Amino acid sequence: MFVEAELAGCDLRETDLRGADLERANLSHAKLEGADLRGANLDGVNLSGLELRGVKLDVEQAVLLALASGAQVTWAPEASA
Repeated sequence: MFVEAELAGCDLRETDLRGADLERANLSHAKLEGADLRGANLDGVNLSGLELRGVKLDVEQAVLLALASGAQVTWAPEASA
């Protein structure tokens, strides 16, 4: 749907992009506050200069985006009682 789309700087606030194919799209500096990206394909997306505060993401997406931005993520499962 939006494969390789040029969306740099676009105002996508409150946009429902659930399940959208955004593979290799350029979202640099886009405004995404309140956007719903759950289930969207974010493979290879350009996120430079992007603020993700208020964006709705799946847990898997959040971890992948954190890793892509250089964060160190450690999985620590809860201890059994």
